[in-house]
Amino acid sequence: MVGELNRLYSRGFKASHVNWVSAQIPQETIEVSTRIRYNSSEVPARLTPLDENTVSVEFKEPQRSVTPGQSAVFYDGDVVLGEL
Repeated sequence: MVGELNRLYSRGFKASHVNWVSAQIPQETIEVSTRIRYNSSEVPARLTPLDENTVSVEFKEPQRSVTPGQSAVFYDGDVVLGEL
């Protein structure tokens, strides 16, 4: 499908099946760094828990090509908080 370039950008996403690696499940919105592909840079985002394994992520700046099925990792500095 052909479309406009700006349609490739997303302000955020919702994800389920989060694996909380080195932290307790957040109970409120927290600031994190998020990597949405294994070879991408970390970007600042706000992570809001919706239930025990579902989150809403809102990027500080829209990100290109956020697609279903790709990985995402959430960091607090050098600490991995969770992944999917």
